[in-house]
Amino acid sequence: INEPIVFGLPLILNPIMALPYFLVPQINILITYFAMKSGLVSLPRIAMGATGTPVLLDGWLICGVSGIILEIVLIIVSAILYYPFFKTQDNIALKEEVSIISPLAPLPLSDFIRAVGRAPTKLVSTPNSPTT
Repeated sequence: INEPIVFGLPLILNPIMALPYFLVPQINILITYFAMKSGLVSLPRIAMGATGTPVLLDGWLICGVSGIILEIVLIIVSAILYYPFFKTQDNIALKEEVSIISPLAPLPLSDFIRAVGRAPTKLVSTPNSPTT
């Protein structure tokens, strides 16, 4: 289910996303450990939940209502920790897109007249546009 993110972003072999990819689960484990050790979250009723159980439902089945609250906290913490790295990756992708698109973008007519000194006398038709 997570393959579109892992291979689509990509997370695999991506040096920018490698740090949160390895550290966020460790931070979540520490938060969970200290929440259970301090008694804020009850100890698990079962050793492991069923694979494929929806996120908040498995927290309730394993630890009760406190498990749901813990899962919400972990999701929020994970999103906050991933955001700066995701934003950096997004800015890099935006710069690449702009560098590809900007040389191909047509000039507005006023800039064309200013650059050439006169208006075009004949419209150039493209294969998909009707000629007049």
